Amino acid sequence: GELQRINQAALNLFAKDEKTLLGQDIIELFQDKTGGNHWYELLRKNQGLEAEDVFVPNQEGELLAMSMSASPLYAEHSQIDGYIIICQDNSRRIRAEYEMEKAFDKAFALNAELREVNESVEKKNLELDEAYQKLKASQSQILQQEKMASIGQLAAGVAHEINNPMGFITSNLQTLG
Repeated sequence: GELQRINQAALNLFAKDEKTLLGQDIIELFQDKTGGNHWYELLRKNQGLEAEDVFVPNQEGELLAMSMSASPLYAEHSQIDGYIIICQDNSRRIRAEYEMEKAFDKAFALNAELREVNESVEKKNLELDEAYQKLKASQSQILQQEKMASIGQLAAGVAHEINNPMGFITSNLQTLG
């Protein structure tokens, strides 16, 4: 787990000199998303890594996203003597994934909000439909009442038209009698 050799790019990345880094435990140099060293457990368990996301603190203390690959170095008798670790700057990809994740979260929130609005609109539509049905029933009832009132007025008019001549005839018959 100790750093045995390091190239200039890694020295620039860590902003430390070679003497400081050589012999340092690699667990202290890299961390995973949670700040732990799950990547190291995978390395030991799988005897290598392929493109594992890790983070390296830079001079300002910011975490730089890296993709780490590790290949075992075998000594005699097929025993692992060490690892060759290669890191590639992944900050753009990680940033893009983070932005995409934020966009998806926002889309899901908007989708949930839209679903709530749709449910509210559907509820209002049902209420409006119910009110419309009541209004149609009331309109039909009022129309029926108006028809009945018209029939009543017609009957009263007919009765009046019959009663007037009948009264005239009855009055004249009494006079005649």
